[in-house]
Amino acid sequence: MILVLIHILITIVVGAFLPIPAIGTGLMFGGIFSVCDGYYNYWSELSSLWKFLSLLAAFIVLLVVGYKKLEKKET
Repeated sequence: MILVLIHILITIVVGAFLPIPAIGTGLMFGGIFSVCDGYYNYWSELSSLWKFLSLLAAFIVLLVVGYKKLEKKET
């Protein structure tokens, strides 16, 4: 599960910074929906520590990507 989460978070970051909008947006949404699906299916099998750490990592990545995307459009 952790390796899949890392792969999905990398996909979200790559999608955020691709110069082709259609592909970048598709990778970002695909990554976000994959994270949601993974949590939905495997939530009961994660320990409390891994639940916290994986959600924290996903939240930080989404915050950084969102900030960078908005910052890029303002300049």
